[in-house]
Amino acid sequence: MKLKKISYGLGIFVVLILVGVLMKGVFEKQSNDFVAKVNGHEITLEEYRQAYVVFVPQTPQTEEQNKQTVLNNLINYQLFLEDAKKRGIVISEKELYAVLENLSLQKGMNISSFIQTNNQSGQDYETLKTRIEENLLVNKVLEIILQGTKISKEEVKKYYEENTAKLDRKSTRLNSSHTDISRMPSSA
Repeated sequence: MKLKKISYGLGIFVVLILVGVLMKGVFEKQSNDFVAKVNGHEITLEEYRQAYVVFVPQTPQTEEQNKQTVLNNLINYQLFLEDAKKRGIVISEKELYAVLENLSLQKGMNISSFIQTNNQSGQDYETLKTRIEENLLVNKVLEIILQGTKISKEEVKKYYEENTAKLDRKSTRLNSSHTDISRMPSSA
């Protein structure tokens, strides 16, 4: 059940990161400071800040819990990417195109307009393709891991009953506009 929760949470996080990357042109200027190193890959402070901004409005946790959750999710994301590469998972041009087409349609644009809009936001086409590919890789790894995993109605009901207060976001929504993450360590 814990793996299911982690995978579900990471799945949501992956979607939020993709949305943040695509809509805000993030990662255009990355800081040399990093908050974690995963098998030689540095997770930059700028990546952390962008993920934090996207994630915080979605959760009723404390600031410290949010910081740790975002960092853990970025680390898990990188580990899932590495796992996808070890498994030899590849993303076809057809899959990339399908995601680009879907994202374009969601914005009411054709693909070339969508790409042009992202370019104007500071995110070139290659960066966009890389981020989409990474998200697809992580999603494929999660599908493999969760393959055959069944969640019963009883488990869903039990989880809901145990976490009703956490799920009631209307009364506990946090305001991220005044959140200061400048105290985040430069390395972890």
